[in-house]
Amino acid sequence: MSDEPRVRPRTGSRESQRAMARALIGGSLAFITAMFLVVWAVLVPHGEYAPQRFVPVLTSAVRRASQGDAIALHGLYSHAGLDAVTLDDLETWLGQTDAFNGANGVVIRSVERQPGLDAVAPLAAIVVADIAYADPSATRALTATMDYEEDEWRIRSLNIVPLDETP
Repeated sequence: MSDEPRVRPRTGSRESQRAMARALIGGSLAFITAMFLVVWAVLVPHGEYAPQRFVPVLTSAVRRASQGDAIALHGLYSHAGLDAVTLDDLETWLGQTDAFNGANGVVIRSVERQPGLDAVAPLAAIVVADIAYADPSATRALTATMDYEEDEWRIRSLNIVPLDETP
């Protein structure tokens, strides 16, 4: 044995260790970001049939109905809806239902794709939603047949599900 002190092999300078740590952290962040984007792209619905595309028009319909404003509600209907439901029919319907009293929005349950009616409405869907009320314990279901016209969803028909049924 020799009396010379053992010298540890150098694994690198502090600068190179810091650079490797930064690269490792950067790579980890890039990997996490990529995984988040993949999960988002796979699990979150996108496109014209995404549930969030129906929320604005149905929330507006429910709020207008809660105010008893048949004219404004009628304005949310598609061409086919306007042909099928007259303003008088809508006023009568609103007068006969209490489903919209205190309503302030909707929560989409499901969206079922349907073939469009024609070139004016190339896409259609049946949407099942719950009416949201100021009282969170209250709920009522509605079904809406929707037509995609002029880059927006419009109502063809709107039906309140009876309390003893579920869609």
